[in-house]
Amino acid sequence: MIFRKTIETDLEEIMRVHREVFREDDEAELTAALLKDLSAAPVLSLIAVEDDISAGHILFTRIILTGSGKAVSGYILAPLAVVPEQQDRGIGGRLIRKGLELLEDDGVELVFVLGHPGYYSKHGFIPAGRHGLDVPMS
Repeated sequence: MIFRKTIETDLEEIMRVHREVFREDDEAELTAALLKDLSAAPVLSLIAVEDDISAGHILFTRIILTGSGKAVSGYILAPLAVVPEQQDRGIGGRLIRKGLELLEDDGVELVFVLGHPGYYSKHGFIPAGRHGLDVPMS
């Protein structure tokens, strides 16, 4: 399994992965829109590929938090998708770890997750409210 940053020509494969996982176009269309959203740039988009077939995708989009007197940048992890036939093989966790490593290498210290708390807590995430933070949604 290869984990790599996506390139522009991966868009159809990314959308296919999200359609397979979420069984509708909404998530795939949202992912495509986030990839093209200049206000979220720079994004970190990673894909898991095995034998030239995409098995999973993860997207981190940049956010700027204000309100404490200074702006703080961070990222939101969402969405994460692994095709059903490849699930339960640790691919999602490996995508998360690879993404967090790359973000840490770039000096990013804050990552929010929009997703299932039971799953993401296994990967070190804790509810933002425990730190008095509200998840930025605008």
